[in-house]
Amino acid sequence: MLLGLIYFAIVLLSVVAMWKAFAKAGQPGWACLVPFYNIYVLLAVAKAFGKGGGFVVGLILLPFIFWPILGFGGATYTRPTATP
Repeated sequence: MLLGLIYFAIVLLSVVAMWKAFAKAGQPGWACLVPFYNIYVLLAVAKAFGKGGGFVVGLILLPFIFWPILGFGGATYTRPTATP
């Protein structure tokens, strides 16, 4: 029972942090809940936050650590500029 509550708390923290990071990036928060679509959006979002591929791997494999860093940390979103 206790392990279940701890697991639920970790999952809830990850979802809240993902939602906040997506909102920071100007993306709809619900996009973090849709499988595969969130990965597609994630690849552009991580780059726009100034993070590299290693950070994306961390977001996928250790979301309970990396999403709070992105969502609640000081990382700022910079909209990618279109090239002609």
